[in-house]
Amino acid sequence: MTEPLPLPELTRRVRRALARVDRDGLRGVTLLSLEEIEAMALWIAAAGLEKHQEGDDQ
Repeated sequence: MTEPLPLPELTRRVRRALARVDRDGLRGVTLLSLEEIEAMALWIAAAGLEKHQEGDDQ
């Protein structure tokens, strides 16, 4: 498990990742760092999206 990120750093990583994906499309997705992917996952979880449950097709 990684160390907790201060909100400004988390936000910076998410914004950088979103900009890369927006600018480069699918290629941008392949260029994301593990830190950017982790930050996006944390942001999504903080927004309230629950993890997928087995048998849930949505």
